[in-house]
Amino acid sequence: MENSETPISQREKIKRVAGDLEVTDIIPETLKDEVPIVVLPGWGETPATHKDTLNTISNLHRRAIAIRIPRLGGTTAQNGYPRSEYNKALALIDTLNKKELKTVDLIAHSEGAIPAIIAALNNPERFRGIVFVDPAGLIGKDSTPKLAARFVGMLAKDALRMAKVPVNKKLNMLRAVREATKSFLANPVRGVQEVNAIAAADIYEMLTALQEVGIKVSVIHGTNDSLFPIEKVLKTSEEKGGMDTTGFYSVKGDHREVSVHPEKYTALAVNALENLSNKH
Repeated sequence: MENSETPISQREKIKRVAGDLEVTDIIPETLKDEVPIVVLPGWGETPATHKDTLNTISNLHRRAIAIRIPRLGGTTAQNGYPRSEYNKALALIDTLNKKELKTVDLIAHSEGAIPAIIAALNNPERFRGIVFVDPAGLIGKDSTPKLAARFVGMLAKDALRMAKVPVNKKLNMLRAVREATKSFLANPVRGVQEVNAIAAADIYEMLTALQEVGIKVSVIHGTNDSLFPIEKVLKTSEEKGGMDTTGFYSVKGDHREVSVHPEKYTALAVNALENLSNKH
């Protein structure tokens, strides 16, 4: 969807003891909804990874926000949360406070589901709806070696796909690899901690808890997801007695389509958020 208007695009730094944050904030001239959408990225992803994701949200007349979280620093986790994920949840809340945002919608991709849930369960009044895109934790507890092996397999599939996609999609895929590499090399220890947190994640009970505190949630999952295969998602969901969400969208595509093909998958996520807001 094209937009002839010129949005206001801001990058600002939020100073914190736990590490400074860099926030990308895109505000279209005409807003369809006053509630902003915050994108919480997956492992190794940054606002740069989701450049076209944010532009797509803006083109759909929604304010789009993403946060670059420092790879060093942080604070001690509370309530037994993984430290890496607790710090991302804290960064989200600190951003909302600094920018004086009372309520937001979330699009949480992959690992981003974990800090999204932590932040929302501890501050439910700040979140209207959450759409989880290919979230961590839907196949139950995993093993780190198996997760790493599937990640390598996904990269191999990406390499094969590169020859078949248009130039702009190639750039999106290359940008994702570049940002993930930079993120890991900036703090390999934290990178491994994050992988361990993803492998240990089991979010089924937390999805129910979100609904109980009044936050509507939906899930979008790719039928060809290499990292969290949908067959395992459906099997785990059946074993756990179902998935407590307002909506479940099964779509054709692999794990990172939300950033590679945002004109389809991010647009669907925005539409899913709109459906959730209409149910309040």
